[in-house]
Amino acid sequence: MILLDGSRHQFVKHNNDLTIDPFEITNGVAGINSISRHLCYVGGLDKTFHKAQDTRTPQQIETMLTIIHEVLAYSPNIKIARHNQFTNKPVQASLFLTG
Repeated sequence: MILLDGSRHQFVKHNNDLTIDPFEITNGVAGINSISRHLCYVGGLDKTFHKAQDTRTPQQIETMLTIIHEVLAYSPNIKIARHNQFTNKPVQASLFLTG
């Protein structure tokens, strides 16, 4: 989880190998949890808490990019995608573009 100040907290520790061990599995998108990693950040809703909105702070964006570059360093062929790219259901998630 990427906190508002850009610091990060790992709920599930990853031992930096290319295998996702059973104790490393987290829930992100049904059907691919055993072969995927997930990033999340604090925020994502408008001030009414009813509508999804990209509320990432500059620090959160910087940390997100750092994490992505770290993963690409040890797994250069990994696919990076948003939550809604794995489902045909409308999802109010990932309101920012990924490359």
